[in-house]
Amino acid sequence: MHYYYSEAYHIDLSEKKVFCRSLEKSSEKREFQVEFDKLVVGVGCVPNTFDIPGVLENTFFLKELSDSRKVRTEIIRCFETARVPCLTDQERSELLHFVIVGGCGLVLSLS
Repeated sequence: MHYYYSEAYHIDLSEKKVFCRSLEKSSEKREFQVEFDKLVVGVGCVPNTFDIPGVLENTFFLKELSDSRKVRTEIIRCFETARVPCLTDQERSELLHFVIVGGCGLVLSLS
């Protein structure tokens, strides 16, 4: 198994290649390809809150299937609540305002 400190910017599933870019601090980003036999997308084991107060209490994470169900349920609740006729435009706007932050990790199985 190999570890590369880089970002994957494209995956060609038919050719079984991941196109990567180095994460060096220099202005020149070096690009390379990694061939794979099997590709596993992993999201890590613990959400990183970057020690920002309130993140754990006020956000949804996508680490497990149950997390995605919670996100789906909350979005549907917001859409349904926003349809209530007595809401002001401001209240409706607040219900329909979503922020998505995140990334994805890749694990490659090489032969």
